[in-house]
Amino acid sequence: MLAADNISSILGWISIACWIIVYSPQIYENYTLQSGEGLSVSFVIIWLLGDLTNLLGASLGGLLPTVILLALYYTTCDTILLFQIYYYRWKRSGIQSTNTDEHNEQAPLFGNATLQENPVSAKTLAFRYMASLLFVTAVGIAAWWVTRDEDTSLASLTEEESQPQGSKWLYIQLLGWSSAALFLGARVPQICQI
Repeated sequence: MLAADNISSILGWISIACWIIVYSPQIYENYTLQSGEGLSVSFVIIWLLGDLTNLLGASLGGLLPTVILLALYYTTCDTILLFQIYYYRWKRSGIQSTNTDEHNEQAPLFGNATLQENPVSAKTLAFRYMASLLFVTAVGIAAWWVTRDEDTSLASLTEEESQPQGSKWLYIQLLGWSSAALFLGARVPQICQI
C-alpha cells in the first residue's frame, strides 16, 4: 500500500502533467485552422505578463525546479500564441489581397472548411479524452517514480533554510501577488464585452 506522502506526490505530478498539456489543444487548433482570430490579444498579453512575473518570482525565491520550469513553459506557450495570432493575420492579409472572393459573404470564415464538414464522432471524442486522461496519469506516475528519492531529500530541509530573507522576500511576494492580479485581471476585458 502506498503511503499518504507517495499518493500526494503522485497526484502532484499528475497535476503538473495536466498543466503542461492544457495549452496544447489551443496551439494545435490555431495551427490546424491557420488562424488565431478566436483569441483575445489583450488576454494573452496579460497572461504573458503574469507568467513572466511568476517566472521571475519563482526564480528569485528558489522554488522547486518544477515550478520554475512550468513558469518557463507557460511563458513560452504565451509567446507561441501571440506569434500565431500575428503570423496568421499577416499570412491571411497576403492571401486576401490576391483572392477575388474576399468580400463573399457565403465564403467560410476559415479557409479550411473540411473541419466543419467532417464532425468528430462521439466515440472518437471519448477515446481521445480517455487517452489524454491515461497519458497524464501515466506521466504523473512515471515522474513520481523517477523523482521519489529526491522528494524525501527535499522534505528534510528546515523551513528556515527554504525561506528567503529580507528585502528579497518582499520582491518575491510583490511578484507573486502581481502575477495573481494579472491572471485574474486578464478576464476583465472579456467580462466588459459581454
